[in-house]
Amino acid sequence: QAVQIMNNDIDKESIEDKFSRLDIKAKTNKNELINIEIQIKDEHNMVKRSIYYWSKMFESQLTEGKKYDTLAKTICINTQKRHLPRKVSFAYLFLYSCTSISL
Repeated sequence: QAVQIMNNDIDKESIEDKFSRLDIKAKTNKNELINIEIQIKDEHNMVKRSIYYWSKMFESQLTEGKKYDTLAKTICINTQKRHLPRKVSFAYLFLYSCTSISL
């Protein structure tokens, strides 16, 4: 699957908006958007930060007149170095998924 590396800045809509720069932003040939974040220092904000970046990438796809079903899959991959007791390793998975249900 082909991947295109994109501009990693998240555009500000107004002067008051927070400036954000992703580590790696890419798009697959299926138009899936990917954000890869690599954190060396634990700032205790990874989940909220990841949700913020994901939401900005997701919402930036729609412009006036576009339909919601044109939104592409948006994927965030996070790695974080943590200071753990020696010989301990772990993985943390945060997954957001939309599922339709019948009412």
